[in-house]
Parts: sequence; structure tokens; C-alpha cells
Amino acid sequence: MDTPNVGAQVPATLPEHDRRAVRVDTTTACELALASYPDHVLPRVEALRALIIDTAAEAGIATLTETLKWGEPSYVAPRGSTLRLDWKPRAPDRVSLFFTCTSTLVPTFRILFGDVLDLEGDRALHLAHGAPLPRDALRACIRMALCYHDLKHLPLLGYEAKQPARPLGWGGVDGVSTADGLDAPLEDFEGDA
Repeated sequence: MDTPNVGAQVPATLPEHDRRAVRVDTTTACELALASYPDHVLPRVEALRALIIDTAAEAGIATLTETLKWGEPSYVAPRGSTLRLDWKPRAPDRVSLFFTCTSTLVPTFRILFGDVLDLEGDRALHLAHGAPLPRDALRACIRMALCYHDLKHLPLLGYEAKQPARPLGWGGVDGVSTADGLDAPLEDFEGDA
């Protein structure tokens, strides 16, 4: 039986304000699974775990459950869809995030971030070792998963690429500026043929 470790300490890699903002209910089995990754994988896994917890705090999620599902560290918020994190020996050059395949999450990620993220089917997002993490895109994807049941009825799961009208507090994506004409009124484009 898995021993709950309610309110376990979040790693010190997060700013102090984020550690207070979200309570992580974890299990001993999950902590052991996280610690069992090979040395070359552990830093990437820890960075992704910290990003998940940080994003939960930014989204105003009070409690995040960290448990094992299918033997993989998994993260569930009260109004979210399960998000799993894992590394597989058969694909040793990457760490992956897995999402519920019956959701619209990965198809939406493909529309929004298909040029930035390595997506597989309707359930996986792969991150190559050694490559920089696309933090802004990842943060948006993680947030959509953790808040899925509040967003699933919205176009593009509530994501808006323009500033400042972001009702759910979205940030910009990978430093992309909105000074590309996307905010201009439609009439500004009339006659451009």
C-alpha cells in the first residue's frame, strides 16, 4: 500500500512564494519512483516536476496530488486532467509528459505549439535531453491539463495569444511578441490583396 505523504515539501528549486501557494500531496512510492531515475535523466525530471508545481501555483491551484499511475509520477488537480511524467529506457534520449488521450489537450497543443513541441498522437509530449525546455509553451500546456475541466468548453482551451486580454492569466509564448499585426482590427487589412 502506498503511504501518503500529505503536504510534502516542494523542492527548494521553486521560489518561496510558490512553495506556500500550492500544497503537494505526494506518496512515498512516488518519491521513490522520482529518485530512481538514472543520473543523466534526474535533472530533467526534477525541472519538469518543479515546472508542474510552479504552474499549479500560478494557476491558483491550492492542492496538487502527486501519485503513481501506471508506475509513472502523475499530477492531478481537483478540476484537471491527469498529467504523467516519465522516462523510458526504450527512448533514453527524452523525457515525456503524457496526457489523457480522450481529452482535447494534445490536439490543442498541436494547433498552438506544433512548431515548438514534439507531440505524439493524442497523448504524448516529448522533450529531448540537452535541448532547452520551451518553458512558456510547456507552462501553457501544463496549465491547460491542470485546469482542463474548467477549460474544455472553451475554444483552444481558453488560450489567447494576444496581450493583455488573458482572462486566465496566460503569459506570452516563448517570447513571441504580439507586434505582428494580430491585434490590429480587421478593417486594417481590407484592400491588402
